[in-house]
Amino acid sequence: METDPVNMRIDLIGMIFLGLVCLAWVGYCVKKGRTYSTHLGWHTREEWPKLFWFELLFPAAIGLGMLVFSIKTLLGY
Repeated sequence: METDPVNMRIDLIGMIFLGLVCLAWVGYCVKKGRTYSTHLGWHTREEWPKLFWFELLFPAAIGLGMLVFSIKTLLGY
């Protein structure tokens, strides 16, 4: 099965966009000093410091991974 280069490029540009959205969320939470948890609602860095950083680690890793993978693939490395 062959992959269409145009569709692949569109998918990779979408991954870049989603990676930037994840990193923007992390930046917003760090700037405001709070993050959102489904069960706890909004909580600040002072109230739950370990949970605050743990909840930002996952979206930051996903965002960076998406950016690195898609840019690497677009450049052909």
